[in-house]
Amino acid sequence: MVHTAQSLAYPSKLVTTRHKLGAYLTLLVIMLGNVAGSIYWIRRNVVPLGHDTAGHLERTLDIAHLLAHPTWQTLFQTITFHDLRPPIMYIFAQPFYWLFGYSAQSATLANVALLALILWLTFEFGQRWATVNVGLFAALLAGLFPMLAAMSRLFYLDNLVAALVLLNLLALLRCEAFGRRGWSLVWGLSLGLGMLAKWPYPIHILLPALFVLWQANFFPQQWQASRKWQIDWRSLGLALLLAVVLVAVWYLPNRAYARQEAMILGDALAPIWVVLLTPLLYALLRPTSRLTNVWAGGLLAVTIASLWYAPRIDFMNYLADAAFGSYGGNYQSADPLRFYNYIRYWDYLRVNHLGLLATVLLLPLGLWPWVARWRGWRTARLGSWLLWGSVLSTYLVLSFLSQDGERNLVPMLPLLALFLADGLRDYPRRLVMPLAVVWVLVLATQWTLYTFDGMETLYKRTAVLWASGEFLARPASGLTDPMNWIEPDVLQRIGNPKDEAASFGVLVDSPELHRGQFRYLINKDKLNIDLMALTENDSRGWSDLLANRWILVKDGDNSHVKEPGAQVVQRVLRGDPLFRLLYKEVKRYPLSTGETAYLYQRTEGPGHPYEYPVVLIATSKIAELANQAWSKGATLYLSNADLATWVGIHDLKADQIVMPTTDPPALNKLLDAAKGTIMAITRYDTAPVQDYLRATSYATAQETTSGEFTLAIFGRPTRPLQTLPIQSKWGGVQIIQLQTLATLYPGEVLPVKMNATGRVDGSLKLSARLVNGAGQVVAQNDQTLREQLSFGLFLPPDAPPGPYALAAVLYDPATLAPLKDRAGNDMATITPIDIQARAQ
Repeated sequence: MVHTAQSLAYPSKLVTTRHKLGAYLTLLVIMLGNVAGSIYWIRRNVVPLGHDTAGHLERTLDIAHLLAHPTWQTLFQTITFHDLRPPIMYIFAQPFYWLFGYSAQSATLANVALLALILWLTFEFGQRWATVNVGLFAALLAGLFPMLAAMSRLFYLDNLVAALVLLNLLALLRCEAFGRRGWSLVWGLSLGLGMLAKWPYPIHILLPALFVLWQANFFPQQWQASRKWQIDWRSLGLALLLAVVLVAVWYLPNRAYARQEAMILGDALAPIWVVLLTPLLYALLRPTSRLTNVWAGGLLAVTIASLWYAPRIDFMNYLADAAFGSYGGNYQSADPLRFYNYIRYWDYLRVNHLGLLATVLLLPLGLWPWVARWRGWRTARLGSWLLWGSVLSTYLVLSFLSQDGERNLVPMLPLLALFLADGLRDYPRRLVMPLAVVWVLVLATQWTLYTFDGMETLYKRTAVLWASGEFLARPASGLTDPMNWIEPDVLQRIGNPKDEAASFGVLVDSPELHRGQFRYLINKDKLNIDLMALTENDSRGWSDLLANRWILVKDGDNSHVKEPGAQVVQRVLRGDPLFRLLYKEVKRYPLSTGETAYLYQRTEGPGHPYEYPVVLIATSKIAELANQAWSKGATLYLSNADLATWVGIHDLKADQIVMPTTDPPALNKLLDAAKGTIMAITRYDTAPVQDYLRATSYATAQETTSGEFTLAIFGRPTRPLQTLPIQSKWGGVQIIQLQTLATLYPGEVLPVKMNATGRVDGSLKLSARLVNGAGQVVAQNDQTLREQLSFGLFLPPDAPPGPYALAAVLYDPATLAPLKDRAGNDMATITPIDIQARAQ
């Protein structure tokens, strides 16, 4: 870094007026070319890429709704409306809505304007740090970087951060070590607005700011000043008065809203703002000096930032997880011993920002002169310290954070362009132009490949040479093919109900199709649709699926869908029996990837079951018992779609389900073919269903009622009954014939038919029991003793195999006194039963 202001070949001070005019016209052409390319891309594109962009766009609409009727209250709400995202970009998009209408394309034009500002600031920094030609060439290179172009065509926050970083560095360059108040305030303004753009903003300007503070001898001067306070009480009183008035006008009309939003600091916000505003105004009222300029700029930054950070101070918990934790499972937690932390941004630069060809041709040649300049670091220009300080500051902090991504480097791209442009000056004149032409041709070719759809064939043949990533795409081909824009048609089919909101569950999460795009359109068109994302870690899986009347799912690659949503996708695509009964396919949407999205609708049952917790509590018990009793081969009967939704929302295990489709139900058609264990869950039709099953099956004693819902278990043997020997005898009662199964499997119902003689007049009851080898009763069914008995005993699915016995106790129902058998036992063994394990 040996170039000093005096050693420059063409210092900007001596550039002629004609040269300046030509430079600005050239800059205008560069800006117009980039703006035109981005507007062309935006007009062609209908499928926005990326997951965050839709959320950002939705928040711009929330701001638009607040500003539709501007008051002090709505202005306060605009600044503080979101508890995690600072608001400045969403506010900046509003004029573009007013000018061009409320659409995603209109909002994205804000980033196009920011691109033009970035190019101008790059030029301005370059010409004041080095030469006009360096500024122009840096602006040209910056505009051709693919990720900077991509961020100008999608609605992200990174262009705003990049512009404010450049403005902050330019202010540090021009403030003359905080000797100029105007540029000191610009520095503070850009810092404050940067904090309102994105949390990580300060990392980009931390070291540059500290360097200029050191250069200004701020800390020793402040130490000396603090030892001999000289306070202008008149200015301080005026500053305090103005601060109190301004805070009162700002906060008092919004005090109720602050309480409503449960802002942690509450009424403490007012004195906090007074404490910040008072020294700021006092510094502004004092004569210009390095100390007052630093304090004025710094306090201006803190005061602007506090408009959001103070009311939303609780965002710190979220920030800690985003910076050092797993960010809801999206990242690996921070680990300074992980070596990849320190090289990952090199990978992002190489793969996502430059590509192989640009990396090889630009970086070695462009950065080598900086390596060669290291001996002259003591005489390096201020701008060089600022640029390298920003890069180093950004790298050091990002290396220790768990959150990462290629977009974090976007604010560094104009700085890279400045490094490359200035480094080129160290080469012989005969090499400068050829190198510049090669660099521009490579970057321009890459820019063209991602701007025009007609370049797809060339791109595919040479893809290994170019940058790639989630955000780099042509406007209307591949993932951005208009056939992927299914959201409007899906929402049109769901409709806009006047009364109860339509419940819509999204089980799709891919770059071109995800919940965010639906939410933006629902918000923009004010549709009465409640959207539920089923793709995130906090999803309740199957329960959330059945809680929605409308479901969108996709086959193919669903790798972005988190558990348990991923399991739900597989169940739906495999044809889950309950889903098939409740949901009907409305439409299929072929996608450009060769995959297909499916829209399903449930026309019956509750639209918002979570709003009825009492019913859910009742059905949870029924569902739990049904799952405990279910085994392979069993049949589950559900009365109707309404009941099936209430019970099925608790995730039933049953894979063989029958449900009536007519009213009244044709039970014989539904259940005559059912064999084995039959579980019937009923609500308002309990009596007719159970009467039919008792007449055609072996009824067990397993019947549970919870609220209005009832679960009962019946059995139909899949094997013929056998006549088995009878071992027990009672005085006055004799079982003369027994038909049942000698062998039983867990989860089956033991069918029992008995003929008895003696006291069969109804004065006694028989308690039939299935007893294991340890004498424990595993199933029981009490029947009034008649000449003929027919009933079932349900063997739980978890019963271990081994020797069991069918036993019975005879007792007087009035006194419950048992009738002992001839051996003197209360419980008599009727016949042995062999319980065998099910074949796997």
